[in-house]
This record gives sequence, structure tokens and C-alpha cells, in this order.
Amino acid sequence: MASFTWTLFFVGLCLKVTQTEASSWTIKMPSSIKGLPGSCVVIPCSFSYPDPGKKVTEFNGIWIEMTDYEKFSYKGNAVSITMISELNTIGFSIKEEVTEGQSVSASCSVAHSCPTSPPVFTWSHSGEEHVQPQQLKDGQWSATSTLTFQPTSADHNKPVQCTVTYKGGQHHKTSRTLKVKHAPVNVKVEHKSEVKEGEAVQLRCSSDAYPPATSYQWHNETGSQLHRGHDYTLLKVSRHAGALYCTAINTIGSGKSNAVQLNVLYAPEIAEASSCTSEGDMVKCVCISDSKPPSMLYFVLPDRVLPSTKVEKHGSVTIGTLHAELGSSVALCCLANNTIGNANLTLSLPVNSKMLNLYIIIASVAES
Repeated sequence: MASFTWTLFFVGLCLKVTQTEASSWTIKMPSSIKGLPGSCVVIPCSFSYPDPGKKVTEFNGIWIEMTDYEKFSYKGNAVSITMISELNTIGFSIKEEVTEGQSVSASCSVAHSCPTSPPVFTWSHSGEEHVQPQQLKDGQWSATSTLTFQPTSADHNKPVQCTVTYKGGQHHKTSRTLKVKHAPVNVKVEHKSEVKEGEAVQLRCSSDAYPPATSYQWHNETGSQLHRGHDYTLLKVSRHAGALYCTAINTIGSGKSNAVQLNVLYAPEIAEASSCTSEGDMVKCVCISDSKPPSMLYFVLPDRVLPSTKVEKHGSVTIGTLHAELGSSVALCCLANNTIGNANLTLSLPVNSKMLNLYIIIASVAES
């Protein structure tokens, strides 16, 4: 450790005594004092004198020049000031395993040499702080900062850090990792982002807890229990499956996940309400499909495919509308498809008035 030594010769008393009288007086002070560069040191000094009935009320330390016999110096008493380059070790204490919501105290202490500008403590956590100074021996002091706070689950496995800043700007820090017992938090249902209708899907309940969760329960959105266990397997998923959630439990308490609605994919189903109506010479056909993902809709004649004139999407329901003059066609097919499958439905076409008159005329001529 690199150091520099300054030597100070402490001066005697500014008292009018003869050398003979002064020789019965003694002075006591440390032989060395350590301090940080930029900080300060206090040199303790005590005197003993032969007549305790006469109390001296003032002492003065001076640099003496031996030119006056009424002043006496103790040249044998010297103090060396050592400037240290390495910071003192910080004493740190805290109960490393605590329970959420209960108060815990952390103490940070350090020795120093400058009571007029003691070290400043900074904590990583907020709370109630109390600083206690204490005088030691040989010009040394100690300062202890005690922080009282209530840890939460967010503090689990996180460091509690104490930073000490000395006069002159030098600083030193130390920390301890805190273990916080808490009920499960961040409870989640882990599952595939998509599942096809009719397939099996495995659900898993996860959480952050200390100690770890030891039991799990599964419930539907009405609160009815479905299963006990870390994993829950649905063998045949239906699009009509309701939301569910899981509860994780440990020795401290329990935590519940948000309700989860599975994203069930299924092939199109064309509603029976799909139909065609006549609007003068035009035909209006409406095809309604329910699917996930939404369907693409087409109207198919024997000789061609007609795109929808208008398409509306309402969640899983797709409505395709066709306005067209279809001539003598008597039927067309509505076709719906998505990435899961397809469906089709034949729609009967109404007979328009012109074609009906033509049929009547042809029938009359034939009867003649």
C-alpha cells in the first residue's frame, strides 16, 4: 500500500510556568494517524498536570521556537500522519432471508479520521435512515448508518447496496443479495399461441415465488375447479371452450393468473341463412361463413368463378355479397376456405320475370 508520511511536532502549553515546573507535566497523543487525501484528521491530545485543584481551561497547540524559557516543548512527542491510498473496509450486516412486508434493518459502518466532515452514506433502497457516530482511539472515528425498510417480492435476489462517500470525493461500496420470502407473483398460463379444433393442447402454470410454488389449481371463468397440477392437458379443444386461469400456491400464500382464452382455429362453416334473391334483372346472393382465421369467399358457376361484390368481416364471421346478372343459371355454389380447410354450399337462383314469361310462351306454343 502506497503511503506518504507527514511528521508534526506537537507543541506544549501556552502557560507561564518555569521549566522546572513544566517538567512535571506530561502529554499523551498517538504516535501516528491515518487519513485519506483530501479529508482531514483530528489529533487527540491529553495533558496531566501536578495540581488537579487548578484546572486549566484552555490549551493551545503551537509551532514552537525555543527562544523563550517560559515555554516548554515536548519534542519527544511526535505524530506521523499517513495518507492512505486504500479505503477502509465497510462493515455490512443484514438478515439475508426475510419475509415480504416485514421490516428489516441493514447496517453499514466505516472508520474515518474526519469527524467534522464525516462520510456520507447512500443506500440503494429507500427507507428510514439513522446515522450514529462514535469516537474510537488514536484519532479514529466510526460512522454507522442503519436503514430500516420493508422489502417486496421485487427485491428478491436483488442486492441491497451501501455506498460511502468521503470528504475529498473518494467512495467505496458494498452489497448483499437479499432473499425475500413471498407468495407467487407473475403467475402465467403458458400454452401454444394457436391450436386447431379437435387437437390436444398442454397448458402449464408458471410463477415467481420464494420458496417455489408446490401446488397448482386450474379453474374456469366461473370459478369451478378443473384440475390440480402443474400441467393441464385438454384432449379435444373446442372453439367454444371458455376462458380459464391457474392458481400457484406456496407456504407464504397464493397468486392467480389472468384468465386465458385459447386461440382455437377451425375450418369454415357456411350458414344455412346464405341465399339468393332476385332484384329485377339482377340476382343478389349472400354467403355467410364462420371460421378462424376468417374465410375467403367465392361464388362459383359451372363455367366461371365470380368474386364477391362486397365483403364484410365481423370477428370470425365473413359475409360475401354478389350482385350480378346470371342469365339462365339456376344454381351457383358458395365456396369458403381458410388455412384450416374449406366448405361449400349450393344456392338456388330465383327465376326472373323475363325468363318466366319465356317459359310460359314456350309452353303455350307447345300445347297448340
